[in-house]
Amino acid sequence: SLSLDIGEYGEMRRRPLVVHEGSSVVIECPLPRSNPPALPRLRVRGEWLEKSIDDYIVLPSGNLQILSVSPQHGGMYKCGAYNPVTMETRVEAQGTKLTVKPSDDPSPRRIVYPITPTTLSVEHSSMLVLECVVSGSPSPAAQWLKNGQEVALPAVPAGNSRRHNNLVLLNLKRSDGGNYLCSVTTETGRNLLSVNYTVNVLEEASVLRSLSDQTVSPGDAARFTCVAKGNPTPNVTWLFNSAPIAPSPRLQISGSSLCIKGVTSQDVGVYQCLVDNVIGSAQSAGRLTLQSEEQEPQPGSTADILIDAPPTSVHPIQSDEGDELLPPEEEGEGLGEGLGEGDGLWDTMGQPTERSSDRPTPEAPIITSPPQTHKPDVYDLEWRAGRDWGHPINAYFVKYRKVSPEGEEQEFCLPCRCTLTRKNSRP
Repeated sequence: SLSLDIGEYGEMRRRPLVVHEGSSVVIECPLPRSNPPALPRLRVRGEWLEKSIDDYIVLPSGNLQILSVSPQHGGMYKCGAYNPVTMETRVEAQGTKLTVKPSDDPSPRRIVYPITPTTLSVEHSSMLVLECVVSGSPSPAAQWLKNGQEVALPAVPAGNSRRHNNLVLLNLKRSDGGNYLCSVTTETGRNLLSVNYTVNVLEEASVLRSLSDQTVSPGDAARFTCVAKGNPTPNVTWLFNSAPIAPSPRLQISGSSLCIKGVTSQDVGVYQCLVDNVIGSAQSAGRLTLQSEEQEPQPGSTADILIDAPPTSVHPIQSDEGDELLPPEEEGEGLGEGLGEGDGLWDTMGQPTERSSDRPTPEAPIITSPPQTHKPDVYDLEWRAGRDWGHPINAYFVKYRKVSPEGEEQEFCLPCRCTLTRKNSRP
């Protein structure tokens, strides 16, 4: 659900705005933060205005631009916001009263908006409109500069004129970040410059080069390299069998690489590189094996997607403690299906029985997806299966924590009956 906080509208006072006929004007209406974004709605002299029409330009920021004002534009203007989830519209209590004064002389050229430096952080591949409102009669054309260099504006079709001086940036890339300002030449040939827009293009963390599996001889060194990108620069966390790695003289983390010196059997397992920059997260996994320990997986075993090697640690949410929580199945089904006499986990009375001493307990899977998600109420869980030692696996238990917007944590444990693919499983 979406909670649209527009309490700030109630704190605004009535704002008088006096302009001369023929000039351009901006009525600032900053939209409140919301997810998904709120849409601008304006109350213009008692009538609803949802999109640009005639001399009115409704900008994505919520601001209203009026081209070449005349006495008919005078009146009360109120800012509003539309909640696309609840379909509710809120309007500020007071508003802006616009008064238009007659003018015998052409109004001088000047930059009306922006008047204060602004820093904008926008997501990669999105759209951005940089507003530049220039007043004057006749309406002057502005020029845009990025980092001091002129920005080429789209050509205007023959016979048409440019209605506004706003700069529209589509499908933003990292290279679009920088300092922008608009410029206009006065009647006397002097250049007027606006204040700066500082544009920061955010890009979610991603892995450019994935980890590759390593097979080394005992005593040799192994190196995993994880090349990531993103803005802000991603933080990198290394895991071994889902447990965080603490740097040591033998386990060295440098830049984007993890080096394991003097590899022993205790180092065999799955290594993960997790990258996160608040905007998004990603991970890559690779397996380390010893040259002498490479074995062929047993036919029909889930070990065919995980090389035989005992993990040295288990992720906190990977546990077999759910066995006593799983209700017994109907006869011929469930965890005991396909097991020989005395090998079942449940007897005919629904009570747990001891596992066969000659077959170890199945190993919990190793989670390879990032430990957290930035998406509300959605998480794609990916794992690599452990060795099952010939036991059929019919169910998994997933334990997870959910953090509320207020920062409160809740812990859940639920049975997950699902089909395990070679890469992932989605409950």
